[in-house]
Amino acid sequence: MVRIARNAKSRVLEALGDTRVVVIQGARKVGKTIFIREIVDSKDGRLVSFDDPVAANGVREDPVGCLNSDPGRLLAIDEVQRVPELVLALKFVVDGDNRLGSFLLTGSANLLTLPTIEDSLAGWTEIIELFGLSQGELIGHREKFIDRALSGERFINHTSDLSRNDYL
Repeated sequence: MVRIARNAKSRVLEALGDTRVVVIQGARKVGKTIFIREIVDSKDGRLVSFDDPVAANGVREDPVGCLNSDPGRLLAIDEVQRVPELVLALKFVVDGDNRLGSFLLTGSANLLTLPTIEDSLAGWTEIIELFGLSQGELIGHREKFIDRALSGERFINHTSDLSRNDYL
């Protein structure tokens, strides 16, 4: 399997360094699971997927136990919106533990619109939106167009094989 480097990786790693809970959300099939698996592997963490009904049911029975099962290690939970009651347990655990980068969550739904979640996540969560692969990611190049445009840089010396119609 070919691994494609995602531009959001550095942002997620930075967020794990200064935030207790990082949430990666995005539409179905944008690569959230593959993306977090790479991050979990690089940090020697653990991944639990709620696509697995056995795992989801186990967490429903003992959500705090699941969250405390491996302290000091990154716990990634994929498709967290499938067990929304976990969020209150997460709030309880995080309120008692100030360690940064303890939890990495993914969800296809906007987690702030799920019942009981909006108040629970406030203040200790960073949400990062993951989009489909960009053209730059596909060819292994980090795009800088937006950064350059917002900095006020002029594109006077830019050359391209594409015509104006190709861009349009």
